[in-house]
Amino acid sequence: MNWHRISVLIFRIIKQFVRDKRTLALIFLVPALVLSLMAYVIGAEISEVKIALVNQDKGLGKPQFSAGKIVERLLEGEDDFETTNTSLEEAEELLRADKVKALVQLPPEFSTGVMAGKGGKINIKLEGSDYVYNGAVISSFNKIRPKIFEELKNMLGNNQPQGVSPGVETEVSYLHGGENLTISDYFGPIYIAFFVFFFVFLLTVVSFIRERSSGTLERIFATPLRRGEIILGYTFGFSLFALVQSLIILLFAAYVLDIHFVGALYQIFIVEVLLVGVAVNLGIFLSTFAKSEFQAVQFIPLVLIPQILLSGIFWPVEAMPRFLQVLSALFPLTYANVALRALMIKGLSLTEIAPEIATLFSFGLLALFLSILTLRREVA
Repeated sequence: MNWHRISVLIFRIIKQFVRDKRTLALIFLVPALVLSLMAYVIGAEISEVKIALVNQDKGLGKPQFSAGKIVERLLEGEDDFETTNTSLEEAEELLRADKVKALVQLPPEFSTGVMAGKGGKINIKLEGSDYVYNGAVISSFNKIRPKIFEELKNMLGNNQPQGVSPGVETEVSYLHGGENLTISDYFGPIYIAFFVFFFVFLLTVVSFIRERSSGTLERIFATPLRRGEIILGYTFGFSLFALVQSLIILLFAAYVLDIHFVGALYQIFIVEVLLVGVAVNLGIFLSTFAKSEFQAVQFIPLVLIPQILLSGIFWPVEAMPRFLQVLSALFPLTYANVALRALMIKGLSLTEIAPEIATLFSFGLLALFLSILTLRREVA
């Protein structure tokens, strides 16, 4: 084994990387960016979850004893919750509009149940479409249950019936989803959006770079085709295979993996079509900044990982720091996740998610426009 020849090869590779400033930037900056985002997202905590409190407790005895007032005071003083006191009708409306994550109802006979030792029943109705928030609300209630018990004992004092211990029970129901849904069902819409975007983006970037490196694109420019026509041709050409791939992902998730969905399958596919349009044009646009397939691979973590972390796949966008929420609004995957969750878990229609549909369409048009501009600058 000749170490001199090996060292020559090593130095040649080092020189190749040093000369390629773009690759060096991707190698050193992308990991720092990704790790920083991960630190912020993982360090975020679910706090100040918005809940609507409906206190209908009539109280008991003279002087009046109200267990409902105790629960209300404890909930309002809890950092885990941001409590809004309202009527049952308004609370139901807030829950349907996803302006609160849970409706907490203290029924009229709540104090009676507490005094009788049968357990005052707190009815908790979860919005239900977000697995993380479901767990956060239930966990927070389990945490404050001992506080409620101690407050009740102190309030009752000598008035506590002999042999009877005050207690509180919780009964949980769901507006969307439910206990019968698995983690896979809750994350299914998000995974579909991610894998569609990931595979289509990867297919487009690599294929378009291959077109340039093989000289095919230069030969096409020698034809009467205009730049906009070239981009549209590539867009529709790549999209044809991307849509087939997306349809396979959707059908496999729905009928083989048995992922839960409430909405119509064709409406889910329409969202996929819009996401494919964004991924294809974004792939064409970014491929103009890569001179090789190796550089294209370096773009994948730069484009995809921030969207994975900030689009609500693993952590609710509302629970992130404010500046990360602003960044999240710049990513198409964020709107695709919201749209697919609304269709598959909530059972909404396309008209009810019109803002997300319009935003995805706008992202696609913007990426198409940037692709045309960049291609003109690259060729010139």
